[in-house]
Amino acid sequence: MKKIILFVLIFAGLSGIANAQTEPASKKATTKEEKKQLKEDLNLSKEQEAQLKEVKEDYKMKEKAIKDDKSLTEAQKQEKVKTLKAEKKEETNKVLTSEQQEKMKQFKKEHPKKS
Repeated sequence: MKKIILFVLIFAGLSGIANAQTEPASKKATTKEEKKQLKEDLNLSKEQEAQLKEVKEDYKMKEKAIKDDKSLTEAQKQEKVKTLKAEKKEETNKVLTSEQQEKMKQFKKEHPKKS
């Protein structure tokens, strides 16, 4: 009887571990699908795609620099990243038309970020 209980507990534990390992991959797949859907919905021109890629790359470099800055406290880093995100949103909106901005807002309402 003890062996059966032990077997069931081990099996249940391994099942939980296996499930936990596959979950992030499914979230990542959903995010990729959502990004693809957004790109289609916005109907971006090649020029817009290039500009948005540049904004994204610039943002990533600046964010990394903030996070790697040892002279800042965590609170200061969070505040700077928050400000940087606002700047990124502003730069992104400069690239998009007003119609595309509305589509972006609607998409974000329908697909809130998963934390």
